[in-house]
This record gives sequence, structure tokens and C-alpha cells, in this order.
Amino acid sequence: MRSELSPFSIDRKIINTLLQLMKERDYLESVLANGLSSMNSREIPFYIDEELSVTGKEIWLIVSRRHLTKEGVPNIEGWNQYPFVLPWENRASPDKKLWLVKLKDGRFITAEYNGGWHRWPDEKIAFFRDPSEAPTNLCRNLSDTEKSNLWLPYPEHVPVTGKTYEVFISTGEVRTATWRGEDWSYFNAKVKAFKEIEEPSLI
Repeated sequence: MRSELSPFSIDRKIINTLLQLMKERDYLESVLANGLSSMNSREIPFYIDEELSVTGKEIWLIVSRRHLTKEGVPNIEGWNQYPFVLPWENRASPDKKLWLVKLKDGRFITAEYNGGWHRWPDEKIAFFRDPSEAPTNLCRNLSDTEKSNLWLPYPEHVPVTGKTYEVFISTGEVRTATWRGEDWSYFNAKVKAFKEIEEPSLI
């Protein structure tokens, strides 16, 4: 299931308004697509440059996200493309506050969302999902092919240098940290286990 929205999921009244502001309707799809790619959790900004504008000057039309005629359907079990899907409030574990996030620059972090991402601007966020469940028991005697996507106890197992993992720390939380070859980028003394992060994919 693709999380991506069709450009024509915008309210028809907004489309008609944009057409009235443009000299050439052939560029409508491009204007809509650019607006959706710049969308955040609250607004969709549409930009018409001066060459395309009926006024001969650049135009910004910023509309409420509520002008979408459909929203992306949340994938509760996996990755969601942001901002086409927004983090939901009725999570399976209501005590959870953090989401596992992939940034557009490729990094993985954990971040809190409350109508917007705490400490992170919307334009940096590419995907999000629930963090993995904390391990109930740790897999110790595994072959290399069996280690994928399982919690491995640390320091019994050695991570790959430069790779970011979900880490289970002594406070009982699941966070992210990068193995730097001799220590972790964060939570070094607290890491009890680590787990590979599967890359997001859209089907």
C-alpha cells in the first residue's frame, strides 16, 4: 500500500482558485505536487512563480491541510510516509511518547510528536513508525543469518561500526544510537541490547 497521495486529492475549490491565478493550466499538476511535497501537519503551501502568475508577480496560496479530500491511511505495523500520514493518538501503548523516525538525510532518530515534531522541523522528516517492543528475552546463541531484526545483547554481540540501531537501555526505553567502533553515540553506559532497523519501503 502506497502512502503517497494523488495530487488531485485537493479540494476542487482550491484547484479552481489556483487555476484562476495561473496563466497556463498545464502547470497545475506541478504546482499541486510541489505544494504536497512541502505540506506539513497543518498547512499546504502552493507557489506560483511570476512567469506563470496572472499578476506577473509570484503568488503564495497557503491553505489548511483540511482541504485534503483524503488522508493517507496509517500503517500501524510499519513505516508511514510523513506528512502524508500523521502520527496517531490512539496508539496500542498509550504510555509511548516517542516515534522511530527516518530523516530525509538518511539518519534514524527517536522523536516526540504533539501536533509537530519536538525539536525537529517538519521538512526534515521522511518516515515514522512505532519503536520496536522492548525485548522480553535476548537471543544469545545465533548464527549471523539469524541475527537480522532480533534484539542482541550488548556487549556480548558487537554492532557494525557507523551503523545506527534501535537500542534497549537500562531505563526500559527503546531509543536510537550509532555504534562508533568503541562506544555508542548516546546512552553508552545504559545500552543493554541493540536491534537492526529495517529501511522504510512503499509498496
